[in-house]
Amino acid sequence: MLLPSSAPLIAVLNSSTDLVNVLKTALEDDGFTTVTLVSTTADGAAGPLAFLRRHHPAVAVYSVSPPYREGWEILQEIRQRWQGGSYVITTTNLGALRTWVGPADAIELIGKPFDLEEITQALRRVLARRHARLAGVTPLPSPAI
Repeated sequence: MLLPSSAPLIAVLNSSTDLVNVLKTALEDDGFTTVTLVSTTADGAAGPLAFLRRHHPAVAVYSVSPPYREGWEILQEIRQRWQGGSYVITTTNLGALRTWVGPADAIELIGKPFDLEEITQALRRVLARRHARLAGVTPLPSPAI
């Protein structure tokens, strides 16, 4: 499905260059406009924050990488310090993430190929909620990502 050329910008942040490239290609093939950043927990929040502030994406597809507790803490810092957009959270091991941080809504990117449609559907839900919020409309409840 192609989106209009004025489609909201999607940022893809992941620690794997290969996954960044796969997600970028898949999202652009589905009509999204993307910007990407390869970043690890060793980079902390500073790099991703500068990237998000520079590009102002509507949604960030953000991967919580091992070590999961540190990766989750970095995500929380980013969410607190950059509230300009929405998030779709991914991880390579949802069970391990939940073991370290408790309940966490994330899409598990396990095995190759993983279900790219799940990510595009999550993006569409987040964008619809964002659009409704900006328009002052209360959207119907949907699963949080």
